[in-house]
Amino acid sequence: MSHSETSGPFIAYFLEKLGSSIYFDDKRPIQNMSDIDRPRYETKGLYVFYMKNNTESNTRYPIYVGVTGRSFYQRFYEHATTAKGQIKKVWDGVYPQNVQGYQLYAWTLDITHVSAKYLESVLLEVWDF
Repeated sequence: MSHSETSGPFIAYFLEKLGSSIYFDDKRPIQNMSDIDRPRYETKGLYVFYMKNNTESNTRYPIYVGVTGRSFYQRFYEHATTAKGQIKKVWDGVYPQNVQGYQLYAWTLDITHVSAKYLESVLLEVWDF
């Protein structure tokens, strides 16, 4: 199994070819609660949280892959407001450890739940998130 951090460019390419709006999401970090309330997040499917050090960087470090049958907004809200949520961990500096100057972003892919679960299993089989 490979670390997802070293495969960020391929994961971005893979999701873009499946229909994810890579470059739209790539310019808007998730820094506060208003950042999870975006029209794009009204859909559901597969999502990948990733980190990068500035909006212009092409180096991305995927840290989490998930699936939701509810809206991305609802799921991201949970990630932002619960202690075990990935967004909360990043905002609180709990994860990733010993990393400064990086911000959280999300790629989303609006697909059926069954397709999203399949893609999630492929990503988790190949990479260690």
